[in-house]
Amino acid sequence: QVFDNEVAAYHAIRDYQAAHNLKQNLVIFSGNNWDPLHGWTADNGKVFTMNAFNAAGIDVDTDNIALEMHQYFDRNFSGLSSACNVYTGADDFAQQLAITDLPQWLNDNHMKVLLTEFGGAANANCTADMQLMLDFATTNAYANGKQGGFIGWTAWRVNRHGPASDFNYLQQANYNVYGGNGSASNNGTGITLGSANSLMANVFATYLKPIV
Repeated sequence: QVFDNEVAAYHAIRDYQAAHNLKQNLVIFSGNNWDPLHGWTADNGKVFTMNAFNAAGIDVDTDNIALEMHQYFDRNFSGLSSACNVYTGADDFAQQLAITDLPQWLNDNHMKVLLTEFGGAANANCTADMQLMLDFATTNAYANGKQGGFIGWTAWRVNRHGPASDFNYLQQANYNVYGGNGSASNNGTGITLGSANSLMANVFATYLKPIV
């Protein structure tokens, strides 16, 4: 049902663009269950396939689409805990997240992917996990003649649905920034002032190099 709804939305967008002589911008498709990267091929990977898109009148090679995926690194992959999992290296990371076959799936289905939500607390385990995640995305980038792979990522620092935590702050004491009541946080609907997050300097910035 999610796939069918998004296909209908895609065609409505393209019809509007054609009627108004607009360029075909990138349209991102979102999977079920918060779009998890972990275990993708066993779940969403059986629905959002190249054959399914083609049958729905969408050419994955020419129609400028991509998939989005999310990933957190705590025990239940929710991003609600600052206690991140411990992996012994890239192979262990891929095996525990059940993504060893994801690069081949992306290539076989000619799928571009944006890692649109991931994050972690500013501690050693979370830092290591996010580095493994970004290494995986970089190694499996959509480049060098590949038919599918990662085309980008966005890191996630704020979640209005939980209490103040390492995940849940902005660098200003204004609770209106993201749904507060104007003076103080209210059952997790506001953002509290937090200290500077070392993840930007220690993790993200090292992957934000310009492509020449």
